[in-house]
Amino acid sequence: SVLEDRIESVKKFLKGKINFDTDFKIFNGAEEIDEGEFNNYISTPSLFSLKKIVVIKYIEKVSASLQKKVINLISSNGKGSANVIFIITALKQKFNPELLNSVRKAGKVIQLKPPLSGSLKKWLEERSESDGIKFTEKAVSLLIENVNLDLNLLKKEYEKLYDYISSEAKKVIDEDTVRFLVSRIYSLKIFDLVDYLGKRDKDNSLKALRSILEEGQNLIGLVTLIHRMFKCFLYIKSGNSKSSVTNYIENNMKAPPYFVGKLVSK
Repeated sequence: SVLEDRIESVKKFLKGKINFDTDFKIFNGAEEIDEGEFNNYISTPSLFSLKKIVVIKYIEKVSASLQKKVINLISSNGKGSANVIFIITALKQKFNPELLNSVRKAGKVIQLKPPLSGSLKKWLEERSESDGIKFTEKAVSLLIENVNLDLNLLKKEYEKLYDYISSEAKKVIDEDTVRFLVSRIYSLKIFDLVDYLGKRDKDNSLKALRSILEEGQNLIGLVTLIHRMFKCFLYIKSGNSKSSVTNYIENNMKAPPYFVGKLVSK
């Protein structure tokens, strides 16, 4: 996602400037944050770096008490916070408004725009044309869907497809080639499984489940995600407005806008 890419860019920039083992920590608001662990990290001075870095992802999902604490730390600029740099991300502006004011006063607010499928399609068309290969329309759509609008991932998967097709006499990549060589992201695989289960499609359900299990992810986490997905489908069937359904899914699943749109369209 765009936010994940930006965090990775920050890490690359900081490489060699701080000790990542002791002075760089990510707290994920989509999961329950241990406030004791957070307080301990903030209050422990660094012995290796001038500044400690705290990344808080999905601040809109963080508890009100922890949001208030972050506001106080940023606003005070002292008592343990002077040597800490906060990097805070959010998918939507549904958090304490005082936090945004504090960040504006002490630092900088940057609004990132997600990539559009059209921009990825344009990149793919230009790159494939320069390399002398072609994609069918269905192959383009499936590839962009599988990488979930992630341009960096698209570039990696393109190289895989190019290496494969360059040895073929016919330089055309079709839907079957993409399906064979490019894995869908984990959340889309779960979407497929729930979709097939809802249709009572036994064969494809087993194929989707096998593909998910091959990822080697935590099974408890898998069951949790499937449960959340089923709840989302049930809410979609409830007859509520599209906006309320979209808000519900965004609040209950850590999912990018494209994925949410795909769910709602079902």
